[in-house]
Amino acid sequence: MTTTQKDKGATLRMDDGGLMADIQELLERLQHVADPEVSRLRARVEDGVRTARTALLEKKDQIQRQARDAVKAGDLYVRDRPWQSVGVAVLAGAFIGFLVGRR
Repeated sequence: MTTTQKDKGATLRMDDGGLMADIQELLERLQHVADPEVSRLRARVEDGVRTARTALLEKKDQIQRQARDAVKAGDLYVRDRPWQSVGVAVLAGAFIGFLVGRR
């Protein structure tokens, strides 16, 4: 597995909330520790979690907007050029059929 794949997996886990929930639980357990160094570290981690959560939400919104724009563009293209769209679909189907038929 490449570093990029590992990074994507970490992002997905963070988005699912599993990693974030674990960090939140750890921070709650450390809340009662009186050591000043632990308190400073806890504050830094909380800031990091807030920053990561904000970045994830912004990225999610950006991806959703891009997906909506792509769907709209595809819809407009098909409406403006229906026969070209049918031709592309036929060629794609023939190519997939050719690949499957070779096996």
